[in-house]
Amino acid sequence: MHLKRFLPALLAATCLLFVGCNTRDARVGEIGVTILEVRPGAADLSEVGLTLRFINENIMPFGFSRSTHRVQFNGTPVGRIMNESPFGLAPTSTITREVTLQVENPALLRQVLAEGGDRTVSYRIESELQSQRGEERLRVRNVANGRLDLSPLAAAR
Repeated sequence: MHLKRFLPALLAATCLLFVGCNTRDARVGEIGVTILEVRPGAADLSEVGLTLRFINENIMPFGFSRSTHRVQFNGTPVGRIMNESPFGLAPTSTITREVTLQVENPALLRQVLAEGGDRTVSYRIESELQSQRGEERLRVRNVANGRLDLSPLAAAR
């Protein structure tokens, strides 16, 4: 008899519990971009090859139609990367891509290379990964800092 009184309340509470557990958080987790290595490009240092690592820490895959990146060495803007090649990231995975840095400040590179000794610089890369499916757009922004050895550029000169 007492069970009949509490049965509707118990049923409603159980339904609310399962409805709450079924909601999905559609936010994108961490997708990172770092610089792995530098490769010689143009002799006048107007272009430099870079290898970028893209890191997907999400449990879902992502496809991107393009990416743009701004690069700084030792706190000074160096140039930009415009990657128009589509790429995909499997869940919890990493990939590497070879890209070209359009150097807007070749004087900075020449200065670091002329100093000799340790040619390691601190870098900052500000990335925006873009995807569009129909009317739905996704933009993922990331900032990463690290250290990069520019010795391969000196060896090629």
